[in-house]
Amino acid sequence: RRWTREEMVKRYGRQTVPSGRSQAIVRNGGGGNVGTSLRKFISKLMEERDSSEEPLYVFDRTFVPESDLLSALSTPPYLQPTKDDDSFLFLGASKSGVSFHKHADGWNGVVWGLKRWFLYPPETTPPGGSWPGFSQLDWLTHLYPNLTKEEMPLECVQRPGEILYLPESYYHGTVNIGDTVAIGLQKREASTKIEKLCYQTTQLEKVHGSSENTPEVIEKRKKLLALEEELVQLLPGASERHRLVAVSLFGLGQQARAFDSVQKAIDLDPYFVFAYLEKARFHLKVSRIIL
Repeated sequence: RRWTREEMVKRYGRQTVPSGRSQAIVRNGGGGNVGTSLRKFISKLMEERDSSEEPLYVFDRTFVPESDLLSALSTPPYLQPTKDDDSFLFLGASKSGVSFHKHADGWNGVVWGLKRWFLYPPETTPPGGSWPGFSQLDWLTHLYPNLTKEEMPLECVQRPGEILYLPESYYHGTVNIGDTVAIGLQKREASTKIEKLCYQTTQLEKVHGSSENTPEVIEKRKKLLALEEELVQLLPGASERHRLVAVSLFGLGQQARAFDSVQKAIDLDPYFVFAYLEKARFHLKVSRIIL
C-alpha cells in the first residue's frame, strides 16, 4: 500500500525528486536533471511528453534510503542493501525509460507496472551505441525493427514482484509499459577487470574537452589511450571501445590510426551515428590544419 501513487504523494509529496528523459539520465551519470516535488511530478510532469512522445522519468539515488519504502518489501537475504550499494527509485509513465548504459552489478525490482528490458553482453555494444546514442524510445521505434537475428538483444518484460539481476558490464536499456514504479540496488565499485578499466577511463575522459597541450594533459591522454587499447584487446567486437580509442588517438595527433579505429567502429555497427559524426569531426579538423 505504501507504494501506491496516492500514498507516496501523501507521505513524500514535498520531497524533491530528479527526473529526466532517457538520454539525459545517462548523460547525467545516472540521475535526473529536472528537480521537482514528488507531488508535482506525479500530478503534472509524469504525463508531459516531448516531440518524440517520451515522458520524464524519475531516476533518484536518495529517495529510497531516506524513506521507509524498503521495509515494505520482502527481498532475499543475498539482495539486501549494504553500505557498498546505491539505492534507486524509478517512477514514470508509459514509454519513459533509460538509454543503454552499463555499470557494476545490481538488481531491479518492479513494484507495480511493467518494464521492458533490452540487454547486450559486455563484448557487444548495442546497435547505435550507448551514450551518446539514441533515446531508448527512438531506438525501439527506429532501430529495433531493422535488427537482424544476430543483432537482437536479450529481452524480457518484468512484472510486479519480479526481480531482475544485472551482471556487471551488461549494457541495458528500459522502456516502461504503463505507469511503473521500481527500485534498484547497484554496487558502487566494479569487481571485474573490464569494468574497473571502464571506470578508470571515465575518470580521465574529461581530458578530451581540454584544448591545452601541457605535459600534464598529454600524459593523461597517453594514460587514457593505454587503458582504451587494453579494453579493445579484451573486447575486440565492441564498437564503442574502438570509437573511444579513435578519440584518444586523434587527441595525441595520431590521425591515421584514429581514422582506422573510427572506421572499425562503423564497420562493426553501421547504425553507430556518433561514430560517423566523430569521423566527420576528424576530417573537419584535418582540413583546417591543412588550410
